[in-house]
Amino acid sequence: MANDKHRGQQFAEEVIAKTTEGDQLCEGKETYVAEEDEKEGGIERNPVVIENPLVQTKEVEKEEKFNPSTPSSYKLLLSENHSAVRICSHGEADAKLLSLLKLPVKDPQDFYSLGDIVANGQSLDGRIINVLAAIKSVGEPKYFTTSDRRKGQRCEVRLFDETESSFAMICWDNESIQLAQSWTPRETVIFASDVRINFDKFRNSMVATVISKTIITTNPDTPEAHVLLNFIRENAEMLDLEENMGEELRESINLQTILGVYTVEKIKMEASENEGKAEPFYGIIFAYISTLNIDDETTKIIRNRWLIFQPVREPD
Repeated sequence: MANDKHRGQQFAEEVIAKTTEGDQLCEGKETYVAEEDEKEGGIERNPVVIENPLVQTKEVEKEEKFNPSTPSSYKLLLSENHSAVRICSHGEADAKLLSLLKLPVKDPQDFYSLGDIVANGQSLDGRIINVLAAIKSVGEPKYFTTSDRRKGQRCEVRLFDETESSFAMICWDNESIQLAQSWTPRETVIFASDVRINFDKFRNSMVATVISKTIITTNPDTPEAHVLLNFIRENAEMLDLEENMGEELRESINLQTILGVYTVEKIKMEASENEGKAEPFYGIIFAYISTLNIDDETTKIIRNRWLIFQPVREPD
């Protein structure tokens, strides 16, 4: 019993530190539940005090199918007549609890890079995984009405890391959309636990979706997140170059129209003649790399990647 009591207390501390990390159920009139849901936007990622909750044992397999996964075996049940949730006043929160806000709820080393997701492709379709990535851009929320007159909203966030320059993540709920609007592109790193990965036939690519299980930690205090943040800072000039190229330009290139063959000398002459012009030129070169100083400035490095691959069939 003493051990169970300790685990229950530990769970209560976890919920006080980050309410979205625990299973917190509201019981009462519809208006009460709605008010608590609306309040959650202000409570989330803030230390809170939960008064008079009922501590219950959690049915893990049943309840974690749609709710966030938590390391505790317990959940808190809030009652309209007996319970209350309030944000801690200034100076009331324990510093140890505040530090938990920067820790992911999952093992910080248990994540897929964006390049791994792309490489695995449709084998990950429908899987729930963890992702560590930086924010490239945050779209404006878009509002819509369904055929049965239910109102909805969505927001598309573009992610990137050392392995992939752009990857879509879709937010559908109000809380995640509000959180996304607070992110600063190319300055924010997130650890998203339990996002769903699907193959989008319209885009012909994999996308991530924030679901009811997802918990997002902004700028987590982990070695892996610090490495990614350093990558962003050290490659700022290269990222600027990619951004200036624009998604439209990079995705509209038809590789089969590139027929000109270049030598190194011809590329130098072409670059000299086109100096100061914004339009790029394309060609084919048969060459090998003789020297590549990886410690040199990023502005002196030219990076090429295949954007669209189409196999060429040799004539019989």
